[in-house]
Amino acid sequence: MVRSSERVEREHDVSEVKDLNKGKTFSERRILRPGERFVATGLFLLLIAGRPADSSIQAFHRAFGPKSSLLVSSPTLQWEVWPSDGAHVTSADMFLNGKPVNAIYNTKLRRVEYRPERPFMAGTYRVQCRVMVDDRLEVKKDWSFQVSTEAISSLPEPEESQYIALAETNAFRQTLGLDTVHQETRLNAASLAHVKYLALNRRTGHYEKPGEPGFVGATPSDRLEAFGYSGGSWECVTYNSGGIKESVRDLFHAPYHRIPFLQPGDVPVGTGMTGKHFSIKFGESGDSGLSISPAAGQSGVPTSWDGNETPNPLRMHSGFGSEVGYPIVFSFFGDYPVVKLNRASVTCKGVDVPIFENASENDDHLENSIILIPKKPLKPNTTYSVSVEAMVNRKKKIQQNWSFTTGSK
Repeated sequence: MVRSSERVEREHDVSEVKDLNKGKTFSERRILRPGERFVATGLFLLLIAGRPADSSIQAFHRAFGPKSSLLVSSPTLQWEVWPSDGAHVTSADMFLNGKPVNAIYNTKLRRVEYRPERPFMAGTYRVQCRVMVDDRLEVKKDWSFQVSTEAISSLPEPEESQYIALAETNAFRQTLGLDTVHQETRLNAASLAHVKYLALNRRTGHYEKPGEPGFVGATPSDRLEAFGYSGGSWECVTYNSGGIKESVRDLFHAPYHRIPFLQPGDVPVGTGMTGKHFSIKFGESGDSGLSISPAAGQSGVPTSWDGNETPNPLRMHSGFGSEVGYPIVFSFFGDYPVVKLNRASVTCKGVDVPIFENASENDDHLENSIILIPKKPLKPNTTYSVSVEAMVNRKKKIQQNWSFTTGSK
């Protein structure tokens, strides 16, 4: 899994640019062969003080687009931009090739959006966006994109296999008390195109090479943009000797790859499978909150895990066998939260269960999540209690106590 980040800008009389959030490499999931997760994110901070009255106003912005050559001629144009607490977006305007379009500001998803009434003709388009905060702070963004001569006007309806993958994903979310996810045709198209490329070229993983059969885009974000999708996303890719359900299950049981499954809210999802190659892409819901897995009161939880994930979350630990206990994942979602572990425990009938602890302090693949891995397989049909105390962004303390019960194996 890979995480990409962009620059953070700060403007106050003079321009200043600092790289405050360097990109990190996230894990790959290996099931016989590699599979990965990709999160395309970039957080920008823009603070403008044009006059003393504006000095307290801040606006943040990140993903925008599309900004590449498109294979679909009906993309959604968007720019994620939002004010600091207490301030409000009072107007938002978008211009396409110099002409105003009927864009809206989506308060929940905190972005300017424009959905064209009819497909675009092939060619190059320039987008200009302007947002006003409290009628005082003006924030602007300009970019361009191209519509390919081979672009199609609409994407196909989901295939049966994509409905199966969606149902399996929602089955896991239901056990956690989370909202169901929904099919997103652009994510479906990007997922399916990539696994077709992998099968054609006998490859695995995230990346594609120009000139090879089925090439769509070199990176996950390139492929998403080719189908008109912009914004944060996660990609899991796996090569599995089983079917669709087995592919989803194996990704969910791997703790790093479980994290995007745990997002709260109405999450857009797209999947694709060709041969033994499977891909699932998650968008972002824009919702904040805590998710835990296994959930409070959950029963039938697996007793063990085979450690089959790369990089292995056990890589910094020692003293474990071929199997460990089923991983426990504690994730907090929101505006790029950093979660620090204060203390954690797993007990069974009042007796401590030895665990490995992974958090941002000792695991460079974690920021918003904590992973607890029992050192040995858990007992079947047994109730375990978990306690976690953590800090979010060094200011919000979270104390969570819950229990779950294992199944027969």
